[in-house]
Amino acid sequence: MGNPIGDNAESVTYKGAKYSFCCPGCHDPFAKSPETYIRKAVSNRKTIGEFLFDPITGKRIQTKSLSSDLKGLRFYFSSNKNKRTFDLSPAKYATIPSKENLTCAVMGSKIENPSKADSYADYQGVRYYFCCSACPPKFKGNEASYAKSSAKTLKAAKVF
Repeated sequence: MGNPIGDNAESVTYKGAKYSFCCPGCHDPFAKSPETYIRKAVSNRKTIGEFLFDPITGKRIQTKSLSSDLKGLRFYFSSNKNKRTFDLSPAKYATIPSKENLTCAVMGSKIENPSKADSYADYQGVRYYFCCSACPPKFKGNEASYAKSSAKTLKAAKVF
């Protein structure tokens, strides 16, 4: 609706981003068709979501002091260097795969939703979320093996 959003506003997570609502009536329409609202925001040059991870490192964001807006999302960064890297090639780092794996490919732990993940890595069009900081280094270099062993847990992205 475009109204101001309060600090305690209801929110959802979709494709690793948080979307907050001005009122309870906005939740259901967004949940039924998130891509419609995201496309509308992009065409109106509005930022309506906050990506929960540094897109350069894939790690959860702890502070929100550095940011760049792109395609309806605000991306946060853990360092000036990461922000500069993103700003030079945003299309390279702002990819949002349509499939997700919410079972840690390394440990097999179920992750409630992307907002509960420690970090992520993308591989062959799938976003793999991790349960802890020890998992991404194990995944890197062995992506094909972990992807194959966790293929049964892939799902289309949904609203949480």
